Amino acid sequence: MVNVNALEALRFYVSFACSFAFGELKKMEGSAKIISLIARDESQHLSITSHIIKNWFKGDDPEMQEIANANLGAIGDIYDLVVEEEKDWANYLFSKGAIVGLNGKLLHQYVEYIANRRLKGLGVESRYGRSANDNPLPWTEHWTSSKGLQVAPQETEIESYVIGGIKQDVSKDTFAGFKL
Repeated sequence: MVNVNALEALRFYVSFACSFAFGELKKMEGSAKIISLIARDESQHLSITSHIIKNWFKGDDPEMQEIANANLGAIGDIYDLVVEEEKDWANYLFSKGAIVGLNGKLLHQYVEYIANRRLKGLGVESRYGRSANDNPLPWTEHWTSSKGLQVAPQETEIESYVIGGIKQDVSKDTFAGFKL
């Protein structure tokens, strides 16, 4: 479960930030918007796995609480691995230079910031040199936040009218004289 949590919490966030940076520069905005939907979806998965892990620590299931407590160190180890791999990816992406407003060092800080936020959400102590409240890339917030998101009517389920409503005052004789 922690592996899935770390996947949803951290994997791809270097790539997400790069895509959002292009969107901020008014380049490939369509792609950035689509990727922001993917990032929001990852956030929903993260919420589910975090909730499960936190409940295990609370002791809703004594057997799972014992397992969770025995593997508390593994959470840090898993997160450390993911953080390092995301940093390696940032190093690779920016090995030839930076783009306006983004570079490998900023992405390292961003990954540590996100990791500390995710660990805090699990009730685990921060492990990295960044505050969980100090986003080094604050402009990414509007790409990952659902606040103010306007959805087109064709992308929503309209609930203001009844579909297939059934009239309840029909008896078996109502259509007695009806002929086709």
